[in-house]
Amino acid sequence: MDSPCNTNMPTMKLALLSLLMFSCHCIRFSVVYAAEMSTISAGQSLTGSDTLVSSGGVFELGFFSPGKSSYTYLGIWYKGIEERTVVWVGNRDLPFTTSAPALAIDGANLVIRGGRVTYRLSDSSVSGNVSATLLDSGNFVLREESSEVILWQSFDDPSDTFLPGMKLGYSRKTGKVWALTSWKNATDPSPGDFSLRIDSESPDEFVILKGSEKYWTSGLWDRDSQIFSSVPEMRLNYIFNYSFISNRNERYFTYSLYSSFANISSRLVMDLHGQIGQRTWLGTSKQWMQFWSQPRDECDVFKFCGSFSTCNARTVPAPL
Repeated sequence: MDSPCNTNMPTMKLALLSLLMFSCHCIRFSVVYAAEMSTISAGQSLTGSDTLVSSGGVFELGFFSPGKSSYTYLGIWYKGIEERTVVWVGNRDLPFTTSAPALAIDGANLVIRGGRVTYRLSDSSVSGNVSATLLDSGNFVLREESSEVILWQSFDDPSDTFLPGMKLGYSRKTGKVWALTSWKNATDPSPGDFSLRIDSESPDEFVILKGSEKYWTSGLWDRDSQIFSSVPEMRLNYIFNYSFISNRNERYFTYSLYSSFANISSRLVMDLHGQIGQRTWLGTSKQWMQFWSQPRDECDVFKFCGSFSTCNARTVPAPL
């Protein structure tokens, strides 16, 4: 497990805040990508190196092969960050071996075609014209053109990354669950060992599962402090506005960025090793800085020490 930054140090907080404020102006482009498409309509297709770019040039959608993989996936990544950082994978459970799959609209649905194989991203039965647009939030939405009703969106099918505006939780009406699942490894985005979701036994907290076993818990949501009790780093909320919503239709956690930091690129990732981390792009140094992470060490792992015991991570010889 990688060692996270110690965000409890006041000097580091000030340094990070200064860097982020300076970086706000470095990580978004003022250029309008007039020559690049953000929308695909019926009769159009996306193949090969073709991509969609959100209207503000923030995100890009297209086909990619991670590392030296021979498989091809549909993905969304940051447009303005040189090192490709994928935030969503559409066909992570069915990669294509063909070198030229195509994204198209078939009737009222988004599909990926590769040879004789067709992968359906959406399942809609409307009869009107539809189109799919990549938004500056990183959400890819399929809409009925006459009513602007959203028929499907990538935010409803998260991969390993939680972006501002997304939901983690579930719908009481449909039973839909919004959860993060790690990649299998650095070059294989298929579902891995770890997932982050609302705890089915305690719906006021989140849990990381390793397979079906409980690995870490967030602690209960504190409505006064607007944090989870086992994630004290969330108190550093001058950048992030966290919310836990519960109503008759849904129960979910979400977050946004305060207006002063609206131009920052930030994401929460469920990584390969069972850690969740809030990462923020620093345009000045061109790297992702981990703002906070959990579990921080072995002592935070659920039932690591067992009953009637104490934990000292410094005495544990082997990492997780």
